[in-house]
Amino acid sequence: MKIYYKSFGCRVNQIELESIIEKFLKKGHKLSFNDYELLIVNSCCVTKKAEDDLLRFIRKEKEKNKFLKIILTGCYATLFEENLKERFGDVVVYKNDEKKRIVKDFLNEEDDYFNVSGFNLRTRAFIKVQDGCNLRCSYCIVPFARNQMISKPVENVIDEIKELIVNGYKEVVISGTRLGAYKWESKRLKDLLKDIENIRGDFRMRLSSLEPMEVDSELVSIIKNSQRFCSYFHIPLQSASDNIL
Repeated sequence: MKIYYKSFGCRVNQIELESIIEKFLKKGHKLSFNDYELLIVNSCCVTKKAEDDLLRFIRKEKEKNKFLKIILTGCYATLFEENLKERFGDVVVYKNDEKKRIVKDFLNEEDDYFNVSGFNLRTRAFIKVQDGCNLRCSYCIVPFARNQMISKPVENVIDEIKELIVNGYKEVVISGTRLGAYKWESKRLKDLLKDIENIRGDFRMRLSSLEPMEVDSELVSIIKNSQRFCSYFHIPLQSASDNIL
C-alpha cells in the first residue's frame, strides 16, 4: 500500500510518527508523495495556528481524493474527536493513549516505546524517552491531551542510541513532553545522561527543552563536564508571573 504522513506540532509528535511509518515501511508498504492510499496525521492543538494548519491540510487532502483513508492521532484528535468526525466524516481517530494500536491494528505488531532506527530525510536523529505532563499550568492544554506520565526504560534508550550510531547518525537529541520528569525505576534524567555518556562512538548528544524548575546545579555540572552533550540548555520562559503559571 502507498502511504504518506504528516506531523504537526512538537518534536515528540514527529518522533512517534516516524516510528510508526518506519514499521509500515519495514512491512513492505511504500512511501509516496502523490497517489497514496493511506494518510497518517499526527495532530497538535497547542496553538491556534497549529489547529488551523491541521484542519486546512485535511480539508485539502479530502478534496484531492474523497476515497483516501485518513488516520488521525495526536493531541487535537485526542481532545476534539467529534469535531474531526463532524467535519471530515469517515476519518479513523486514535487518541494519544491509543496511538500504539495503529501498529497493532494495521500491522499486527507491538510498539511499546516508539523506538526509531533512523529519521527520514534528516541527518540528526531524535528519540523520545518520556511522555506526559501533570503540571497543569493555567495557559497550557498539553496535560489534558497527554496526561499519562511514561518513561522509556534506560536499557531501551541506550540500545536505541547505539542503533542510531551504527546507522550513521552523528547527533542524537533526547526529547520528551516533560523531559525533566524522566523516571525509570530509581533512575532520573541525570542518571540517564551519565549512562549515555559511557556509550562509545563518534557522535554527540543534545537535550530538548526542559522546564526551568527541573534544571539544577547538578544537571548543569553534568552537561558542563560532559564530553558527549552539547553545552547548552533550551529553557522555555512562558511567563514570569506566579499567578499565570
